[in-house]
Amino acid sequence: EGYPEALSKAIEAANATVYNMASADENYRGMGTTIALIKLINGMVYFAHIGDSRIYLKRGPQLTALTFDHSVAAELVRNGGITEAEAQHHPQRHFLTRALGTDAVARPEIGQIAAQQGDLFLLCTDGLTGVVGPDAVNHIMEHGSGVQSMAEALVNAACEAGGPDNVSVIIVRITEADL
Repeated sequence: EGYPEALSKAIEAANATVYNMASADENYRGMGTTIALIKLINGMVYFAHIGDSRIYLKRGPQLTALTFDHSVAAELVRNGGITEAEAQHHPQRHFLTRALGTDAVARPEIGQIAAQQGDLFLLCTDGLTGVVGPDAVNHIMEHGSGVQSMAEALVNAACEAGGPDNVSVIIVRITEADL
């Protein structure tokens, strides 16, 4: 069994827990959540996600999205139905097409990328990306002194932008010792 399969099994187990709880207790009916995770093994970063929490890679001056939202609006963008700008204000931009615990079987997207010293991986909820654009995120990370200060600056930027949602931010820096 490889690492992508292990990530998939872990997400399936989490999905089953949430799904079974929601199915067994009427108070939790319809409950679901998003998930974004990374695992560094032998110089490779394996990543997985479901929903609209995102994973980005900042390598040098470039910020690259490794995941794409599982939402109605994002699917319309991918299919050419609307533009990225239209998706920002689409009435179904928060309607998830995949979530952890809403279906009996989880459908995570899983990928991998070779890590390099100095890489920064950003895992964040839509509480950040819904109000702070990628250029601003990149600028904040470019000028941060450490991962803690960068994460705090991103959360502050979301709050200052009047973000209506909760915001979670994790930043992981790859060091020589990690490789």
